[in-house]
Amino acid sequence: MSALGILHRHAAAYGLLAMPLAFVALPMYVNVPHLYATQYAVPLSLLGIVLLLTRLIDALTDPFIGRFSDWLYAKSMHAVVVAALIFSAILAVSFAALFNPPAWGSSSAYAMWVAVCVTACHLCYSVLCIVHQAWVTRLGGTAAQQSRVLAWREGSGLWGVVLAAMLPLWLGWSLNALVLGVLLLLGVISWRFAWTHHSTATTARASKASETTTDSQGYQVFGLFEPFQKKQFSKLLLIFVVNGIASAVPASLVLF
Repeated sequence: MSALGILHRHAAAYGLLAMPLAFVALPMYVNVPHLYATQYAVPLSLLGIVLLLTRLIDALTDPFIGRFSDWLYAKSMHAVVVAALIFSAILAVSFAALFNPPAWGSSSAYAMWVAVCVTACHLCYSVLCIVHQAWVTRLGGTAAQQSRVLAWREGSGLWGVVLAAMLPLWLGWSLNALVLGVLLLLGVISWRFAWTHHSTATTARASKASETTTDSQGYQVFGLFEPFQKKQFSKLLLIFVVNGIASAVPASLVLF
């Protein structure tokens, strides 16, 4: 089956991983401050600083995660799946630790615990998202084909946001973390199924192209700033910034 002929069930199998990944997106910013402010008396201002710093770390590491993704795809799809399983396990453990902290004696200790756990969650989340999203671009196909696959992925992500908002109230924090771990495992296995049942010709060509690009460019840090030389990229980045502010404001105000 070529990239042009990927079926809906295979697109759905690929998109399933977006559901558990949504647990670590917007719902985390709503649940973490509420939990630590109400149950552990950590000031919201301190939590805000911690979350801001962790996001800055995440932003600085994203380009290097992209390089890592290229390296994985240049090796094999098997390497991609193994890496996804490893980072899924780390994500599930750090997520469970975040919502089940030890008994500390001060609010600053809780804030440090949040910083460590959230940083681990975000790094694993970024790796999984970038590797997962890169697979779609390697499928090729028309705009309609790409839209079909992306629609299944984004739809799964929306369901994930809804589940992440409801499950803590129904199951509690511990079981919610267990559900996340199970969904991550199912998501990676389902993605592996989608890859197995479509022709790997397009992926192989993309991997060779990625390998050639990686070899020619190397891992020079200064190459990370090349996209900013394009005005179209800067304009698109501005849209993402405004969009991020639009989603962050209600997530912050809902706590009050």
